[in-house]
Amino acid sequence: MMNGKKIFIAGIALMGFSAWAFPSAPKGTEWESEQELGLNKLPPRAWFGHFPDTESAKKILMQESPWHRFLDSETDWRFKWTKCPKNRPTDFYKVDYDVSDWDVVKVPCSWQTIGIRKSLERFGMPLFLNQCYIWAGSLKVPAPEGLWPKVTGAEVPKDWYLGPEDNPVGSYRRDFEVSEEWLKGDVFLKFDGVDSFYYLWVNGRYVGFAKDSRTPSEFEVTDLVAAGENTVALEVYRYSDGSYLEDQDMFRLSGIFRSTWLVRRPQTFIRDFFVKTRPAKAREFDGDWVLEVEVEEKEVERRGGGGGEGLTISLFTIEDKEVELTPLSASSPRLYSVAKPKLWSPETPNCYKLVIGNGREYVSGVVGFRTSEIVNGRYELNGRKVKLHGANRHETDPLYGHYVPRERHEQDIRMLKEANCNIVRNSHYPQDDYWYYLCNVYGIALMDEANMECHGYWEGGDDPQFTAAMVWRNV
Repeated sequence: MMNGKKIFIAGIALMGFSAWAFPSAPKGTEWESEQELGLNKLPPRAWFGHFPDTESAKKILMQESPWHRFLDSETDWRFKWTKCPKNRPTDFYKVDYDVSDWDVVKVPCSWQTIGIRKSLERFGMPLFLNQCYIWAGSLKVPAPEGLWPKVTGAEVPKDWYLGPEDNPVGSYRRDFEVSEEWLKGDVFLKFDGVDSFYYLWVNGRYVGFAKDSRTPSEFEVTDLVAAGENTVALEVYRYSDGSYLEDQDMFRLSGIFRSTWLVRRPQTFIRDFFVKTRPAKAREFDGDWVLEVEVEEKEVERRGGGGGEGLTISLFTIEDKEVELTPLSASSPRLYSVAKPKLWSPETPNCYKLVIGNGREYVSGVVGFRTSEIVNGRYELNGRKVKLHGANRHETDPLYGHYVPRERHEQDIRMLKEANCNIVRNSHYPQDDYWYYLCNVYGIALMDEANMECHGYWEGGDDPQFTAAMVWRNV
């Protein structure tokens, strides 16, 4: 199956939410079970920050909120690499397990690039591949009986870099603090990118697991954390059944490669929202526009959250001047008229700030007024024919592997604008949230792609065993 391509607009389809029950332990087979897509992960949602008031919400970026804390660090994460799962430290997640002699590693960062700096191939070999798989369970096509879609168990060529039972595992652990004030709300852990599979524990309690390395995974851990010091542990597998769907032509690297977050939210919160804009009259681009806002609000009933104060929708210019919204419909989706807004384009990336509040929480995002369509076989932006000059972009850093620091994202934007590019293809997966923010405010259109490519086994792209996983990654 070829790359799953999408045109990026904004937001993610709305899905339900429920409180989770925590099992006592993982089964240990989830990383080779293609029907098991995750456990206790919250449904995907749009990227936005959570703030205590309108004024702070206008800052947009999550790190500007007192309700978000980076768990990224160069000194706080301990790490143990093992080549074969059977040799991994099985009890490392327990709070009293001593990890003081483990390596101190940077998170986020691909673990192979950390190992190379310490000694060649200390944490495994970075590999660049295009259309093939390289783990034991995939070396014969079709796979031997019982080995599809496994990643271990098959014979391998002599001197192959992994043995038949090998699948490198990275065990991560760190401590973090939670205040009494934070426990008045609900607490979440959010991992923006982990390659390719991981189990999660908090304070020695098993939380769940996640696949799809390039979709953020979020877990509610309110009942597992306490005021004071807490411990989080991840057991990350280099390959999993999900790797069959992540055969992009790139360096194959592993580990926690995007930011990690501790998030606080009130017990009545805005789970997701979706925004669309269109001219009030078809193809009258210089007139009034309609702003359509669909909001999913959720009360966590099991904790007695209590209702908010009703939703408020506010729009501001990028300079924080409030823009008048004339209500057209109070039901969902909410519709508003905006008088002659400045339009978004790569040449004039006029952006607005949308703030949604319920009296307890305020969320925000960047909004642009524009249309994007094919008319008579030609691409038009806001009714104007546009020639697209673009580039493909992988998330790769020469020092950190698949972790791309924010200054590197910003450098890429500058280079693209200097080269007169107006569009980027996110090849071949959803990229870091900060990248979308930069492209909005600096004027780069995007062709987004789902995290799904299985060149290495063409017949596998039609295998019904993977239907659920493929739908999950695309819808």
